[in-house]
Amino acid sequence: MKPKVTQTFSYWIDAGHGWLQVPEHMLHELDIASQITRYSYKGSESVYLEEDVDMQTFFKAYKSKHGLNPCLLEYHLEDFAFIRKLPSYEH
Repeated sequence: MKPKVTQTFSYWIDAGHGWLQVPEHMLHELDIASQITRYSYKGSESVYLEEDVDMQTFFKAYKSKHGLNPCLLEYHLEDFAFIRKLPSYEH
């Protein structure tokens, strides 16, 4: 039996908050796009899920579908994140 392999996602952290970068299509594949709040941000192809609620919603759905948790690659930013300048997520 082939072992399951988890995906790695970028986790952006600045002095005040953190966001998980996820391809937008994954929110639809996991059927959670309508559950994501306006406190997350939308890039060109990615959604930056805020860490308090939306990131947890993603983790639960991801684990339910894949049977394991995703890996995170953390990026600690000295200044405020570029993410804060993106438009709020709307579904």
